[in-house]
Amino acid sequence: MMQGTDSPRRKLISAALAVRPEEVVETTLGLWSRFAPELTAVVGAGGFMSLYSRSVKISGGRYSWLLSELSKPTYGDGLSELRACLGHQTPAQAHLASEDLLNVFFDLLASLIGESLTGQILDSAWSPPAPEMSLRNLQNE
Repeated sequence: MMQGTDSPRRKLISAALAVRPEEVVETTLGLWSRFAPELTAVVGAGGFMSLYSRSVKISGGRYSWLLSELSKPTYGDGLSELRACLGHQTPAQAHLASEDLLNVFFDLLASLIGESLTGQILDSAWSPPAPEMSLRNLQNE
């Protein structure tokens, strides 16, 4: 089930990307690289790439340049391809697409493993610097 725009998870993703808007590409890659190992431990590299590829296809419907540049991502080079793809866009375009891609990815993940486990993975991987950016704290708002 897809979450609404005001869900705690979406708020967390939005807040994480807004920390350094002028460095959206690096922030995005940092977020992906922090949760990829956590998630790969749960679903395996093939599972991760299946979710990532499906997310690219869905987000590519809204950001066609994502689909054309990330048509066949692989686990080894997926993040470097994403870096190059986002780097060709304006910061505003890169921000919108990054947020969409992350939201789609985690919506798909939550539909497979549940919202609770997805939230645990995010909290564990992103270890927010401020308590208010914790998914658990955002759920209580």
